[in-house]
Amino acid sequence: MNRWIRALAVAIACLLGNLPARAEVKIIASIMPVHSIVAAVMGDLGKPELLLSGRLSEHAASFTPSQIAHLGKADLVFMVGGGLERKLGQLSGSEAVNGKVFVELARGPGVKTHPIREGGGWEKDDHENEGLPVDPHVWLDPDNAKAMADAAAAALSEADPANAAIYAANAKDFTTSL
Repeated sequence: MNRWIRALAVAIACLLGNLPARAEVKIIASIMPVHSIVAAVMGDLGKPELLLSGRLSEHAASFTPSQIAHLGKADLVFMVGGGLERKLGQLSGSEAVNGKVFVELARGPGVKTHPIREGGGWEKDDHENEGLPVDPHVWLDPDNAKAMADAAAAALSEADPANAAIYAANAKDFTTSL
């Protein structure tokens, strides 16, 4: 039902010539889970670029000078934070990226931390050796993924206020689908 209402609203906006502009903001997402959340919130307004495709571990990935310059030109850089993307976190706010502070979704309102997992495919020593006191894979908790989507919508709305209502609606659709 919600999709029918949205389709009707878009049709009316087209007829009235009041269709929201496509986002012109340049967005980068650190890893696939963040990319998925941010892409869902952006919807048809654009697609974030993926920084780390999975071939490199986000825990120790290093970046070329051209990647660092690219980060500095983005309007927003989304990352998990909480120590997961250690080297990327060290760049946040630095002169290398023009002082840009990256959006750490793990620090968003409503995101809860969990103890480091053990057993199965989870090796406790992996994160303890990195000095992480809690499990940085916060998106694995559906409630956290919802809170991260809301935080992404808030950051996108601040960067692109003309489309704030669309970001909010897309975040709501994402959280409902979870």
